[in-house]
Amino acid sequence: MAVTKRFISLPRMTPGTQRTIAWFRFGRANARPKIYMQSSVHADELPGAMLLHYLMPMLAAAERDGRIRGEVIVVPTMNPIGQAQLVGNAHFGRYDLQSRDNFNRNWLDLSGDVAERVGRKLGADAERNVALIRGAALAALKAMEPVNEMQTMRVELMKLSIDADVVLDLHCDQEAILHVFTSERDLGGPVEALSADLGAPSTMYNHPFPAALTFSGVNGALWARLANLFPEAAIPSACMSVTVELRSQHDVSHALGERDARNLFRYLIRRGAIAGRAGPLPRLASAPTPIGGMDVGYCPGTGFIVYHVPAGAKVRTGQPICDIIDPRNPGGRAAITPMRARTDGILFSRKRNGGIAWPGMVAYRIAGRKLLAQQLAVASRCVDTLLACRLAAGTADACAAVAERCGRKLAGLADPGGGARARFTATVVKSCAAVPPDALVLPSGLGFVSAAAACVGLGAPPPTNSETIAPCVGAAYGCAAGSLIRR
Repeated sequence: MAVTKRFISLPRMTPGTQRTIAWFRFGRANARPKIYMQSSVHADELPGAMLLHYLMPMLAAAERDGRIRGEVIVVPTMNPIGQAQLVGNAHFGRYDLQSRDNFNRNWLDLSGDVAERVGRKLGADAERNVALIRGAALAALKAMEPVNEMQTMRVELMKLSIDADVVLDLHCDQEAILHVFTSERDLGGPVEALSADLGAPSTMYNHPFPAALTFSGVNGALWARLANLFPEAAIPSACMSVTVELRSQHDVSHALGERDARNLFRYLIRRGAIAGRAGPLPRLASAPTPIGGMDVGYCPGTGFIVYHVPAGAKVRTGQPICDIIDPRNPGGRAAITPMRARTDGILFSRKRNGGIAWPGMVAYRIAGRKLLAQQLAVASRCVDTLLACRLAAGTADACAAVAERCGRKLAGLADPGGGARARFTATVVKSCAAVPPDALVLPSGLGFVSAAAACVGLGAPPPTNSETIAPCVGAAYGCAAGSLIRR
């Protein structure tokens, strides 16, 4: 079959202008597996477009040779709104200048619409459930009536992606190594194979699924949300939806584009979308880590930023990562505010040297394994913010608003669907499920029986096995974090 090229027309927003989105189909419509991939939802992130520039001729050659078994949808640059946002000599592609929306937020959560349409029909037949859910999701999208460019772009692109087996959303960061974001539900083989084939040094996962309405998040989390709504029904993770961060914005080159394309083509063979031999699976660079264990470095003040370590470095707790330098302070070292790692891990993302820093700006991200430390870190930041409010003679209302925001952040960490305590509980249960209850509870073992009264006092059941020990310990850490807040 010939490669199909089509266009999505967006509504005219001003007289004399109209934008379109080009997309390509390789293979037969409705064939399985269906792979959807796109680049540049943040329109100034173009390493993915370079990858697809090299991948599409490979797919076209496979098409001519009759090797494409499934359906492969490619949207090389999916955001013409952001592509046009040129101000002076700068390109602003991350936020929509009209609505101020992040282009990769507020995509469509279809779980409610799908539940209303077919929820009562979902049962024990997983294959039938998948077909019902995909049909209902497409019907919900077709019933929508978007009125502007942004809404139309979201609806029309999701019509192409929502019934896919694999969704790959290609991004990059300011300065970063190649890394992958996914859902915990997709671990156990397919995601690790993708990361290994791409050569990604870091793979991170949400537990149990992404809460943010990113493009990748809404496509994959549809299945997890429905599984939560209908726990008695057999609802598999029928879409592996992944955000692939292709290093830094400046990492656009023929060499990298061709290498990444060949690696991704190999994965498509391994996935069964293209006939051929993928060869041995490369070794995974590092085990997946929880996003809840990520150390996000927020700038404590203003100045310009200078880094001690490059993106990709393995760092240790307490290690200096960067300095915020106040250019109006003549005191030499007194002008420097250091920022240090709060976890062991890989510094997978950072800003450029010499950029302006402002309070609350994300200076870096470290992929780490520790979950509960994040809860204490949030509480500590809240204490600092509240103290600063009081020292600055802030009004009672202003400081109360800060305290309220802190409370919401701590409550989010305790969220049973994806908070730090829930992730910790799942980790303990998974790790200790095989340990005999006696070894966990009795004094001759770990002796958790002595904590029974304390657990009850924290609102957790007395510990008898890993499933009851985990929420008790998680509640204890939550109590320790919450008690740091003084209003």
